[in-house]
Amino acid sequence: MALLVGGHDRGLDYAPLARTLHQRATPTLVVTMPDNGPRIGAAVRAASGGEAGQVAVVDAPSLEAAVEAAFAWAASAGSDAVVLLSPAAPSFGRFADYRARSIAFAAAAGACGTLS
Repeated sequence: MALLVGGHDRGLDYAPLARTLHQRATPTLVVTMPDNGPRIGAAVRAASGGEAGQVAVVDAPSLEAAVEAAFAWAASAGSDAVVLLSPAAPSFGRFADYRARSIAFAAAAGACGTLS
């Protein structure tokens, strides 16, 4: 699974999310997006305890770049790989609302050549 995260920083504790991701038995890519994506990514990296594991974190400057990175990873991960937009934060300041963000995600996914 490639998980796209980021959005408006509300000061939440992302440690529980990070721990849960590290409990997964399958490879996981976390792709961070502005504004608080890097903070979520830091929590995921910290939860690894310094050990190489099944979770990798990549920072992206935009939703479009995040989708592109996630789809490239998914293509190499196998036919059952999933790209999931679950940002863990609202889209204030970047998109009008969650609908606009989901439309932008669908457009970016379509530009990658796959949408299901």
